[in-house]
Amino acid sequence: MHGKEKELKGDMKKLCNHYSHYHAKVKMQDGMEYEGIIMDSDDEHMSMIIPQEVEEDEGPDMNRQYGRYRYRRFGRFFFPLAGIAALSLIPYYRPYPYYPYYPPYYY
Repeated sequence: MHGKEKELKGDMKKLCNHYSHYHAKVKMQDGMEYEGIIMDSDDEHMSMIIPQEVEEDEGPDMNRQYGRYRYRRFGRFFFPLAGIAALSLIPYYRPYPYYPYYPPYYY
């Protein structure tokens, strides 16, 4: 491994350790993009949990209004540090209050 590649790999390892347990988007060198939560990283790999949507039939009677149960589960995936081209955080914005805060009335 050349010096420049080793240096970039070390930077990606530091970046993954710094953003551990953050919601991030990872772009690989082959163009694929993954979005999930960074869990762990070592010298060679980074592990990330990625949400997967699952739809399940309720049964033959289907009495629900929307028809199917939908839920989300997370699967752990491992990515090589050498294959990561970019890493960016997903921003979370504080929601704007729907109703203004009114001070209490004093008599």
